[in-house]
Amino acid sequence: MARNPAGSPKARNLGAELRKAREDVGITALRLAQKLEVSRARLQRWENGTTVPTPAEVASYLTYLNINGAERDRVVQLADEVDAGNWTTSDTSGARTELTTLIETERTCTEMVNVAPLLIPGLLQTDEYIRAVMGDLDDVENRVHLRLGRQSILTKRRNAPRYSVFISEWVLREPIGGPAVMADQLRHIVDMAKRENISVRVIPSGARTMHPAHAGMFVLFRFPKASPIVHLEHYGPASFLYNTKDVAIYERAEEVLRTVALSEAESASLMAKIATEMEQEEG
Repeated sequence: MARNPAGSPKARNLGAELRKAREDVGITALRLAQKLEVSRARLQRWENGTTVPTPAEVASYLTYLNINGAERDRVVQLADEVDAGNWTTSDTSGARTELTTLIETERTCTEMVNVAPLLIPGLLQTDEYIRAVMGDLDDVENRVHLRLGRQSILTKRRNAPRYSVFISEWVLREPIGGPAVMADQLRHIVDMAKRENISVRVIPSGARTMHPAHAGMFVLFRFPKASPIVHLEHYGPASFLYNTKDVAIYERAEEVLRTVALSEAESASLMAKIATEMEQEEG
């Protein structure tokens, strides 16, 4: 039997596209549901990806919003292509698609496990660190504000997701943006890790055997009523894994890293120590 695509990466991307289209027009979910003669709950399930509308339902949704032509065809095609498999955003709008899906996945998950062997995770980055990472990309300030805006998911008062981070020690010692920027970045992480929903643990350097962090970054998302999703970020297109066997590999990797990483207290102490060293270097 084919796996139900509800809750899959493509379903969440489609839902995010529909919700954005509705919000851009300025109509409420209740009002649109009444016009489409469906329940508000059903429409909201379409928009959060837990129920997949048919292409015909998507066409009706967009038609009422007066969205026609190429944009209507693009979103209807998303509905036609929804499945329950893994997904690599390899189309021409891959960067936009990846970000839309990533934001929606962050918004609806209850737990994130972020393995970061190369850079500080985006949800913990300071504005100056983000600028240093983005370098001379176009429209840097808007990109900085967008990433900082995403971080609010960790600090909202109600239902903030559990965020467990594993950072390789060498990432902490790489002075991206200069020693002062990096010192400020490390102290920011230490402060964020004091929050009840955030755990930051350092994977120490000097390993004599290979562990999962050596294979690259990944983010494991868990949801209350849907299967987990894994996000893999590459130099080019990104991937979202939904296949049960593939996701299980990363769940096992998480278990291994929990035995390799320093404790939260040890990690905070090490980050504070490195920050002090960088401040002294800058001074």
